[in-house]
Amino acid sequence: MNDSIELRFKIKTAKEITIGSLDSLLLIAGRINDNITIECDDGGAQFVEVRFGGLLSRFLEQPADLKILQRLLPIAFGSQKAGTWPLLVVRATFFNCGGLAVGVCLSHKCADATTMGIFMKCWAAASSGSAQVVSPVLNAPSYFPPKDIPFIGATFELKKAECVTKRYVFDKEKIVALKAKTASDSVQQPTRVEVVTALIGKCVMSASRSNLGFAKKFVLSPSINICRRADLPLSDNLVGNLIGYFLAETNEDEPEVETLVAELRKGIREYSENKAKRLRGDGASEVICKDLIEGGELIRRDDIRVLIFTSLCFDLYEVVDFGWGKPIWVTMPATGHSNVVTLMDTRGGWS
Repeated sequence: MNDSIELRFKIKTAKEITIGSLDSLLLIAGRINDNITIECDDGGAQFVEVRFGGLLSRFLEQPADLKILQRLLPIAFGSQKAGTWPLLVVRATFFNCGGLAVGVCLSHKCADATTMGIFMKCWAAASSGSAQVVSPVLNAPSYFPPKDIPFIGATFELKKAECVTKRYVFDKEKIVALKAKTASDSVQQPTRVEVVTALIGKCVMSASRSNLGFAKKFVLSPSINICRRADLPLSDNLVGNLIGYFLAETNEDEPEVETLVAELRKGIREYSENKAKRLRGDGASEVICKDLIEGGELIRRDDIRVLIFTSLCFDLYEVVDFGWGKPIWVTMPATGHSNVVTLMDTRGGWS
């Protein structure tokens, strides 16, 4: 069996297992009704196979060309289909060299990045026959019961704009040095996400001040996984759209990276001590929605610029092996939204 035939056989197996994996994740196999509820009608997902007359290495030589990356996705970002069906679309692109690129799109209306990671781990484990199977937990409604809350989607919708997207790679040694440099009495052991977030925040503030001629008020808004912060016995494998955010700001016009690291740590501590405790009981859904409304109002203010950070650092390089080897590169193409930063692992496990 030559490499091309063997790869097609394996992707056929992976395709069949994808459908089987949805049995444990009915949430993403259903259909969204009324923009609010999900009907688990076993509608399934879409799986598309494409032959590309080129070499995979050509793509890997141009990792910053985000327009090229868009061609590997099965559907465009912001597609209206994400609001109804299908909620999951997969595209397998076969290259002439025998290489393969797998593009996965999952509706953000029903799933966050953590749920995407859980699905990928389930799919890969089932495809490769691994004994380390991840078991999704589907009881989020028992902690966050549905309520008759007016739909607020438009309140915090990020508007697309003409913007330039850049990709920066931080190697392990530089991050280790940055962590040591920014350590202080208040944050003795900063995390890699904290130091990279603070560094990017400082650079954006400096660039804005240089372009405008004056210091614009900035607020850093990192997203967080509610499961890890809520004062509840929540599983790390709880699926759904379970994201929150906190704010970090300073009155300094030219803050140092160390200062921003301290503000980030302060923000997550205050969230854990205050907001997280409010997520207990029947009012949890209202708390989450209220926070989203406040976030939308902040984004729309003209006197403040909000810099949104999201971290997808859950090392898919090590756990997503469909049986034909670990991925060479895992990335997320640009979404077209300004003032949004996405942090991801490199193959070595560093942002």
